[in-house]
Formats: sequence, structure tokens, C-alpha cells
Amino acid sequence: MCQTRPVVTTLEQEHEQLRDALRARKSPTYFAHGAIATFLALTFVAAATRLLWRKDTEHTWFQELSVGLALLAAVYAVWRFWQGRRALTEELRKFERLKDVRKALHIDDPGALLP
Repeated sequence: MCQTRPVVTTLEQEHEQLRDALRARKSPTYFAHGAIATFLALTFVAAATRLLWRKDTEHTWFQELSVGLALLAAVYAVWRFWQGRRALTEELRKFERLKDVRKALHIDDPGALLP
């Protein structure tokens, strides 16, 4: 009972690796974190503006805290959007390579399946 193992080419291996890499996308997570951080930054800016607008308040530490949190959230949002953009660029590059590999393997070519 000799079983023959199918020959796996380097293109098929690359196809599997690219498919697995693209399955675990990171850019949507980065963009979602950036959007939430932007919302929080705008909320903190609104709170800081409201507190700074009132002249009768005595809690200056809370005003400074709101401004600090707004700046921190804004920096975090920019950083996450930047990470998302980098990840998206890499994912698009891998996707283009995956399309080339699929074309070379005739996976998406219906004409190759006809007799």
C-alpha cells in the first residue's frame, strides 16, 4: 500500500501563506481604534471647552485634565490611523500578489476548467 502524496509547488505554498495572512487582517482593528479615539478626543475637547468657558469654576485641575486627555486621545487616534494605513498598504500588496498567484495557478480561470 504505497500512497502517493500530492506534489505541492512553491506557488501553492505561497498561495496558502498569502491566504492565511490575508485572513487575519489588522487594518480594520486599527481604523476602529482610531475612530473611537477621535470620538473620545472630540468629547474631551467639548468638555474642556465647556469648563474653560465658565469663568466661575474653581476646578482648574479638571479643566487641565480634560485638555490633557483630549491631546492624548488625539495623538493616539493619529497613531492608530497611521498604523491602519500601513497595515492596509501591506494587505493590498499581499492581495495583489495573491491575485497573481491565483492567475498563475489558473484557479480563477473558468476557461481552464473546460474540456
